[in-house]
Parts: sequence; structure tokens; C-alpha cells
Amino acid sequence: MKREVFADNEVTKAMDAKVVSLEINIDDPNSKALVKQYNIGATPTTIFIDPKGEVIDYAVGKVEKSKFLEMLLNI
Repeated sequence: MKREVFADNEVTKAMDAKVVSLEINIDDPNSKALVKQYNIGATPTTIFIDPKGEVIDYAVGKVEKSKFLEMLLNI
């Protein structure tokens, strides 16, 4: 996803306008609480959360550019 989705200019502009992005290494012991809280068991996992930490949208596995942009529009 890094090369095919997140590197795309259209996606970058849409993300910059709507979200603060964060990449979590699920193997890092410091990420253990977040991995547990959001039930992350596989990578990639895309999670959109609101300011209170509530999940708005969630996808496990690779998300194509068009689907990712659709997810962004719906948050």
C-alpha cells in the first residue's frame, strides 16, 4: 500500500485534508496496547478512528486506491 496507494498524489491530498495518519509496527512491544485495543491481527490493517478513539471504518488486507479514497470520503 505504501507504494501503490499512499504514494499517490490524489490519496496524499485527500489524506492531508481529512486525517492524521499513523503507521504502527505491530511487532513493536510499545504498540501492544494499540494492537489489543483495535484487535489488529494482520497487516496491513487500515483503521479510521474519530477523536475519541472510536472506529469509524476498518479494513484488513490490502486496500486498492479507489476503495481507500471511498473510505476517506465516508469519514
